[in-house]
Amino acid sequence: MEDLERDRALDEYYRKSDPIAACGVTPDGFIFVLFEYDEVSGETVSEIYDIIDNYARYNGVENVPAVFRKGQIRGHEAYIRPPPFVTECHPPQDPSFIQNIREFLSVFCSRAIRSSGMT
Repeated sequence: MEDLERDRALDEYYRKSDPIAACGVTPDGFIFVLFEYDEVSGETVSEIYDIIDNYARYNGVENVPAVFRKGQIRGHEAYIRPPPFVTECHPPQDPSFIQNIREFLSVFCSRAIRSSGMT
């Protein structure tokens, strides 16, 4: 039961009236979360990061780097052009760290997408 609750921790942020439009990993190993709305409170960003961080720690990943952006996903476009909240990133240099992040995100994103009903 605990794993199911952990897998569904972001569900409330994926409903149609809630802020997350997409999430994934950048080529540099950062988790990115795209918000569709212009106004997202710092409290909401902190709550979402805490969920990601807790899930990462549970899976043995410490100090998860994350970038939060706002913008839109346009249905026919294969790319996203949001204005960033973060203008400068310094990715970790340890290749094993980046590989751990990518492995974590493959699970995280697939579960988030599955739980959002996108599949």
